[in-house]
Amino acid sequence: MQIQGTTKDVKGKIIEYVSIGFENKGIGTVSNQDGVFSLIVPDSLKNELITFSHIGHITKWILPGEITGNRVVALEEKINELSEITVLPSRISSKWLRKGLKVQVSAQITGSELELGGDWGISWNIKKKSLLKQVRFKITDCSYDSAVVSINIYRFNSSTQTIGDSYLQKPLYKTVFMSKKSKQYSIDIPENIQIDPSEVLVSLGSVQFYGKGNLNWGCYIGTGYLRETSLAKVEKIPFSPNISILVQN
Repeated sequence: MQIQGTTKDVKGKIIEYVSIGFENKGIGTVSNQDGVFSLIVPDSLKNELITFSHIGHITKWILPGEITGNRVVALEEKINELSEITVLPSRISSKWLRKGLKVQVSAQITGSELELGGDWGISWNIKKKSLLKQVRFKITDCSYDSAVVSINIYRFNSSTQTIGDSYLQKPLYKTVFMSKKSKQYSIDIPENIQIDPSEVLVSLGSVQFYGKGNLNWGCYIGTGYLRETSLAKVEKIPFSPNISILVQN
């Protein structure tokens, strides 16, 4: 069966790029910039709940049979209490964290392989209480007219490959444009994200492609974590994305 509809908030405002799918089943999608979504549901999952997930909103679960016609799926805004921010000393240390062997590799994760809503990331064990200030990543080439990439920052447990809550209060996106040359992108974190000593996963996701083409991500030899589509099971792979993060502590 095929389900379709539009994702909005309770006031009727469009919510773009909502992750939609069956958790850990490898079947999912993302609503587009107009909130419109469509998903083929196999008979084996018609009695399973579909998850609708978006940063800043309360996750919703619905049975496929309840999504009839062009249903509007309304998500409630999540009211987050801001965590107490520790005032860092006047002498603070800023440093870029990187991982992986920076060598030429033939394997690439491409836009066609990473389905809408999928993401590919790298984890760090943060040893000191820190503020996360900036994320950098590299796209080796983009043959789409443009593509929208999500930047995700999660609590993470690499031993169980379990993704926890997002550190972000609001979604963070970057539009990349057609280019045959390798380009590095820098994203300032617009929030005071404080990370206690713990493990954090920073990932890049595919949420929208314009035109036809491919998107090649820069990568290193080193452990990476991949979800091929929305809400899929996390897999450990021997290639990590070319991501670095700027922390202050």
